[in-house]
Amino acid sequence: MNINKSMFYEIAFVAYDTLCHINIACNSALEAHKILDNAKETAYLVENTLSMFNKNSELSIMCDNYIPGEKYHISEMLFTFLELNLYIAKMTNGRFDPTIGKLVKLWNFLAENPEPPNKKQIDQLLPSVGYQHISLFPKEKSVIFDCEGVQLDPGAAGKGFALQQVVRNLHIYGIQEALLDFGGNIFVLGGKRNDGIYSMQPWITGL
Repeated sequence: MNINKSMFYEIAFVAYDTLCHINIACNSALEAHKILDNAKETAYLVENTLSMFNKNSELSIMCDNYIPGEKYHISEMLFTFLELNLYIAKMTNGRFDPTIGKLVKLWNFLAENPEPPNKKQIDQLLPSVGYQHISLFPKEKSVIFDCEGVQLDPGAAGKGFALQQVVRNLHIYGIQEALLDFGGNIFVLGGKRNDGIYSMQPWITGL
């Protein structure tokens, strides 16, 4: 058993329309606050890059301004996110599909009294839905959409991607114990503690 006397430090903030918590074990309060501030800024950077409801996010600007058939250059973060989404879409034969943005907005789930759209409304949008409309070019960090009107919805993978980016930074800082909760999306590092002593026992996140 490895005895680790480092303390746990926490930061909480609102992002992705939910409450986010990050807890890390660190030997220095000053260093912990620096790392947690960086983690929060990373989480906000992902939100500001991927949000479909913020018209100024990189994802929204791309969807509103791309020209069908022409390469559109994007940041490494957005490219990595699209690459992961397309990989999952292909692996699931389209059961997971990031191009349903217009359909999600049509359903208007965030309205006080949302109503299901009719078949005609849905059928009008279906030509622009389908991950096959997206082609990626890794060397140039660019994307091509082959038709007009493709709108991306990052909701199914956005928080998980944000967790991945934050955890990557925690690794860079050498953090070995952490618990992250982004609106019920959980990620843990290291083993849990018993009476303040670090052990290799696994975390239990649900029964």
